[in-house]
Amino acid sequence: MERESPSAALSIRRVLPASPQEVFEFWTKPELLIRWLSPYSGNADCQAEIEARVGGRIRLLMRGEDRECAIQGQYVEFDPPVRLAFTWAGPATDHAESLVTVELHAIAGGTELTLLHERLPNAQSRDNHAAGWAVIFDRLNEAVAR
Repeated sequence: MERESPSAALSIRRVLPASPQEVFEFWTKPELLIRWLSPYSGNADCQAEIEARVGGRIRLLMRGEDRECAIQGQYVEFDPPVRLAFTWAGPATDHAESLVTVELHAIAGGTELTLLHERLPNAQSRDNHAAGWAVIFDRLNEAVAR
């Protein structure tokens, strides 16, 4: 993958029908994370190992019908229930570390979630991640609404 810019980034905002604490738990408890963290069609199929603390590791294996994606990273910020940030490296980042920051703000009827995914290797990686995060956030919305 050709590196165009070390600063390609995307930002996504969603409103979820749950409290910031509940949403934060969906990001930091493996038994909840595996219910929704997959960009592939069909049922979410994700394995997760999480050490939910600054310096802790995160390892994900997301599977689709004909593909899979292994992600690894490390938590760099952990401030429940309002903010967490972790590095994110895998095939779609050419195994270079990108940075995912999640901020949660209480609003009437739920939580506004803002995700910033920075340090992506190029515009194609940014666009691919934007499509993947869109599917993932639809799944997250369904999971927290249950």
